[in-house]
Amino acid sequence: MLLPALLASLTTPLEAAHADGGDAARMDSYVLPLYAKAPDLTELRQPNGFSKLQRLAGTEASQPFLPRETVGPAKSYAPLSAEDSSTPAVPTEDTLAAAAGPVVSLPEPSHSMTPAECVLGLGTSKFYVKSRFAVCSGTQMNQVWLVNGEPVGTSSFDVLAIGTIPKNSRTVTVTYYFTDFTAAGTNDAPDMGITTNGKIAQSWPASVKYTQGGVAMPATRTWAQLLESGSFKHMVSAAAGQGSAGARTDSEFAAYQPSVEIKAPPGWVVTQCHVA
Repeated sequence: MLLPALLASLTTPLEAAHADGGDAARMDSYVLPLYAKAPDLTELRQPNGFSKLQRLAGTEASQPFLPRETVGPAKSYAPLSAEDSSTPAVPTEDTLAAAAGPVVSLPEPSHSMTPAECVLGLGTSKFYVKSRFAVCSGTQMNQVWLVNGEPVGTSSFDVLAIGTIPKNSRTVTVTYYFTDFTAAGTNDAPDMGITTNGKIAQSWPASVKYTQGGVAMPATRTWAQLLESGSFKHMVSAAAGQGSAGARTDSEFAAYQPSVEIKAPPGWVVTQCHVA
């Protein structure tokens, strides 16, 4: 069984996009928690107007890399969250009565998740684990547009990555959703490039071979294109017979890592703002 041990780190360091005009026209890119309420253009123009934005970016940067529920050898891949990413269901009288009987039938874990379920489940967390077959993560990409160092516009969008595995399947489907597009003031957000990349960062055992389907990665779309059609799927499959030697079951564990890269429109320079 292939498990999505990781749907995390929706951002990676961005490459600087060089454009004519130097720093005269610059776009600062911030990665914020999905639930963040970023300061608007009026607030950014006030003294210390960027302080809140920097604090929010720092909050996102300090979040753990993996859900606490991560199992198997993938647990050693990166730091785990200190708290569970989901809340166990409270047993009802009916389920308790059923458990007291001679035969206990456990419900089938969920194999699906909607964007609404993902957002609700995430709350103020980076991960939501609905079941071992349905997990998600999300983040907010925020941009500030500056001319000669002064903020003239803002834009932002949210990204969700929902990973699911059908019953009795060896294929992970990661559906990317781009939502909640906003723009204000002077900006070239519609022409901004957004490159999504999803890959198996590490496997256990390392010899596992994967096949891919859906949208070829990396996938580049403009803001305008994603605003019109803001979702696509990426599939990763592992054939049977590649599990750990000597294991009772033919199991593989994998860390799937999605990332999003912002590229500036012509005439602008993009700066990735990392705040510790």
